Amino acid sequence: MKARRGYRRATIARAHRLLRVIQALLRRDEPYNDPGVDHERLLVEHNAPRWPRKPKKSGFLGEQPSRYAAPAS
Repeated sequence: MKARRGYRRATIARAHRLLRVIQALLRRDEPYNDPGVDHERLLVEHNAPRWPRKPKKSGFLGEQPSRYAAPAS
């Protein structure tokens, strides 16, 4: 559109389109889902490096005595 109508009109047209999308999302009260992005994969890639450290830090891995074990007699 920029080539046909010019930079300013193309900018206004883009802003108008974005405003219509935002208005539709707000009217329907739903989050925006980008169809070209796999959000589940991105979440896993972002958080996966921290997963092995969390149990160790919390004490879930390794040899630790249980609070509920029967006392030794």
